[in-house]
Formats: sequence, structure tokens, C-alpha cells
Amino acid sequence: MTTIKWRILGRKQKMKGNPVNKRYQINGFTLVEMLISLLLGVIVMEGVLSSYSDSSAAYAELQKNTSRNEDGRYALNRIKNDLALAGFYGDFYDETWGGSVVPDPCVLTENAIQAGMTFPVQAFDMGVISVSPISCLTTNDLVDNSDIVVVRRANTTVLGAGVSPVENEIYLQANSSIAEIQTGVAAGFVLGSLLPTNAVNAVGTDAEGNAAIILKKSNNSGASPTIQTMRIAADIRKFHVHIYFVAPCAVPVGGGSNCTGSSDDNGDPVPTLKRLELTSVGGITVMKVVPIARGVDRMEVDFGLDTSDENTVGSGVPNNYTTTPTATDWENVMTAKVSLLMRNVDATAAHSDTKRYSMGLSGFTTATNDSHRRKVYSSTIRLSNMSSRREAAL
Repeated sequence: MTTIKWRILGRKQKMKGNPVNKRYQINGFTLVEMLISLLLGVIVMEGVLSSYSDSSAAYAELQKNTSRNEDGRYALNRIKNDLALAGFYGDFYDETWGGSVVPDPCVLTENAIQAGMTFPVQAFDMGVISVSPISCLTTNDLVDNSDIVVVRRANTTVLGAGVSPVENEIYLQANSSIAEIQTGVAAGFVLGSLLPTNAVNAVGTDAEGNAAIILKKSNNSGASPTIQTMRIAADIRKFHVHIYFVAPCAVPVGGGSNCTGSSDDNGDPVPTLKRLELTSVGGITVMKVVPIARGVDRMEVDFGLDTSDENTVGSGVPNNYTTTPTATDWENVMTAKVSLLMRNVDATAAHSDTKRYSMGLSGFTTATNDSHRRKVYSSTIRLSNMSSRREAAL
């Protein structure tokens, strides 16, 4: 009972603020307790920092992979869309594909571009490069073992009202049986149109402003008298020649168009898918270099050939595949399978790429053992404007 009383008494005295019984005062931490608390705090903080570091590293890696995926899909879609339109020449349909000699797509005369129209698609199967196969690319612009692909086609839209040809751009004017490559001249250009009467024999000019129209189309709706002969200038479309290749850099030192070496890309060259585009710069017809996607290590293209009799049922379906079509094979090319080996632009510390990647008929790549993660993106594209003309009705 005495003990209980003292405890009660001590508690009451403490509440009154009378420090008679010091036994019941609140004491601070001892040194040992403080050290233990600090140790526990350090352990907890180390766990938090480690978790944050791991999360940051995982997020950074995710960003690298996401960027690679976006670039890979974008690059593949650019090539796919272009190949799907290869051989589209507007109204022109009477074309024989291929030939005995593969043209140089870098020759920019009207005659050379016109001759190249029989090759809507052509490619160069590349190994270790000792010399460039085409005149507008040097060995410094090319990566070993990466193919070069050429696509020729017309624009899907025609020159419309209020739009004149761009000086020295290349255009295609075509009707169903005749196609003509022309160099743009703004002066004197008149767009073909339907007049209320068909009394005038020809309306419009070609892309060069010539009124003596050679190419016309029949369009008499609403005109009187109705005359079925061709009387209106045929549609004019921008003509495209695109050359896809993988360059060893994205941005050459000094801002030029040609890669130079280890100083490119601020001293860290990144292999990049690029294309040469037929266009006019400063009034001069040129092949202009346009970067498409960084981180493309290699491009391989396989072609599906239809070697059967083109008059038999089922013609237009590939029955043979090759990486190296000859000049006479191109008339039989029906499909193209494009494979892009993409790498992360930025390296991953402590990672070593020991994988080998399948690149279609060309086989597997050799492991690089560097610190860049990689992935192959591939797709098979039907060359509709070439294959559809080989189809036989069932």
C-alpha cells in the first residue's frame, strides 16, 4: 500500500509542477540510444536512396528503349509507305518494268530520270564497302553490310488551281498511255481545265510552260459539243526519286551533308537512316540528304520474285526470294521485306550486347559486345503497282 501511495503522491506532485519526486521526471535519450537511432536512420535512408537509384536507372532504360521503338517504327513506316507507292505514275499504266541495265539514280537529266521509270524499285546488296555503287554517295556516307534502296514514284496529288511548278523541280505529266518527265518552269504555266465549249483544241501547258501540248486527257463533262478526243492537258504531279541508306553519322561536323569520321555528332557518331530526295534547292535540281531516324545500325531488304508464267492463274505471287535481283529480275519483283537493326542511341553501363540478330536471307549479325541494346524491326510490303499488273483473273 505504501508503494502505491508514493506513486500516486509522486504523480500528483509532478502534475502540480513540484519536483519533489525526481524519480517521475521525463529523461532524455542516452548516447547509446541516439547512436542506435542514427544507425537505423542511415539504414532506412540507404534503402530509400538505393530504391530511388534503381527506379531512376530503370526509368532511364525505359526511355532509351521507348525512343528506340518509336524511331524503329517511324523509320520502317517511312520506307513501307514509299515502297507501297513505288511505280505509281498517275494515270499512266502502260509500263514495262525492268531492263537490261540498272540505271544510276543520281543522274538528274530528264532522259536519265525517264529511263529510270522502268525500275520503280531497285536496290544494292552491300557488303564491306570499297567503292560506292552510285555516284551521289561516297564510301564515307555508307555503313558496311547495309543495303541501299531506291524508290521512284509520282506524288499522289496533282498540281491544283493557283499552284505553279517550282523552278527546276522534276514533274511527271501522264495520261493512260504516255508519261513524260519535265523540269518545272513557273513562267507561262497554265493549268489544264474544262472550258464551257470544246472549240479550243488544247487547254493548259506542260510543267515547263509549253502551250504546244503533247500529253492530253479526255474530259468533256459539261462541255458542248461533246468531243471524245483528248483536249485538256494531262495532270501534272511532282516526281520523286528516294534513295534510302544507312550513314555512319547523323550530323556531320561543320554541318555539311557528308559524314567525315569520329568528329561527327559532337565526337560520338550515331548510325542514322537517311534518304536522298530529288528536289530543287535554290533553283537547282539536286539530290538532297534528309535524316530519317538515328540509331539504325543496318538495313537489309529481301525481294520476292514471281518467276511463273505471267499469263497463268496466280501470277503476281512470289515463288522465289533473293537479296540480289539482277537487272532483268526487277520486272518480276512483287514484294520487299525490310529489316532494320535498331540500337539505343545512348549506351547502357555494364551492358554487353552478345546477341546475334536475324536479318532475313542475309543471315545473322555478329555480336558487337558493346553497351548498346538492340532490336530488329521488319515488315513485308507488297509492291502493288508492280504486282497488280501481273495478277491473272481467276
